[in-house]
Amino acid sequence: MRRVLVLGATGAIGAHAVRACLASGWMVRALVRPSSRLEDLAGLDVETVQGDVRSRESLEPAFDGCAAFVHAAGFYPTNSFRARAAPRDGLETVRPVFAAALAAGGVRGVYVSSASTLSPAERAGHVGGASGIAGEASGIVGQASGIAGEPPGGAYFAAKRAMERAALEAVDRGLPLVLVHPTLCIGEYDRKPTSGRIVLQAASGRLPFVISACLNVVYTGDVGLGILRALEAGEPGARHVLAGENTSFRWLVRQSAFEAGAREPRMPLPLRAARIGARVADAASLALRRPALATTGIELLARSTHMGGAATEEALERDAARAALGVEEPVPAVESVRRAVRWFRRVGMLAHPAGAR
Repeated sequence: MRRVLVLGATGAIGAHAVRACLASGWMVRALVRPSSRLEDLAGLDVETVQGDVRSRESLEPAFDGCAAFVHAAGFYPTNSFRARAAPRDGLETVRPVFAAALAAGGVRGVYVSSASTLSPAERAGHVGGASGIAGEASGIVGQASGIAGEPPGGAYFAAKRAMERAALEAVDRGLPLVLVHPTLCIGEYDRKPTSGRIVLQAASGRLPFVISACLNVVYTGDVGLGILRALEAGEPGARHVLAGENTSFRWLVRQSAFEAGAREPRMPLPLRAARIGARVADAASLALRRPALATTGIELLARSTHMGGAATEEALERDAARAALGVEEPVPAVESVRRAVRWFRRVGMLAHPAGAR
């Protein structure tokens, strides 16, 4: 049996990638830290080994006997005021991994980046479910050609761009690496939480305002399946967008509140005001020594992951690619939110809000 090493297996995307690989017959080895919470791997036939993505010495034994790897342990900076240090910090989480993979004989891999590193023009026309791989612009997962133009300020974008350049440099050195670019991932196992923070805050009744922004929601389980398809069928050096449904921030927060029985947020908040408030929150987080995702979250909304193209064309692309690959229908956005809310509640991250109806 083939063995795949999954980095970031205890995160939302990694946990779904683990399940997709197991279902496809792969043996899975998960790299974990001593402090990692393993609840979301409980009951799965997964081998765990301790290591650190920043340490090549701990990574090389983890690669032993593996035919492939998935790097879903992406650095996720939590404060916009660390933008200068973020690229360096991010590179420390990818370069040792790629070096260890090359030292192991050029192990085939998938690196999980972000759709926010791509320009709107690159994302346009590449819309569809995240559960298959197909060529060029007509597939369920479309190909992209380059890193976006200068992004908004902030640690998240600076880090993601630097990390992606390192991945492409590894490809140039001979590493058979496929890059995937998920849009806004919503689903289970988001314990930090990351993108699911929007759902959690709205479902908890703690998000009174609505920002005018477009976005693309993809079920995290479909992203896990897209990673598997990239691992098994993607071309080295290719970059694939893992996308779901086009929608809006307004829809996402209202649907999250509805699923949880919370009051729906109705107060409109201009993007400029949201940015100012986010910077204040980031500054406060430094003083309190608590992580914040405020500015990162706002800039991700401003740098919309909404996919271009007419709805009819998108539907035709999805249907054609699914028919060719025999891929099941991806999970709709409404079901993605429903599953996320149920999971947050099941693990105790979401209580019945005081404002429940």
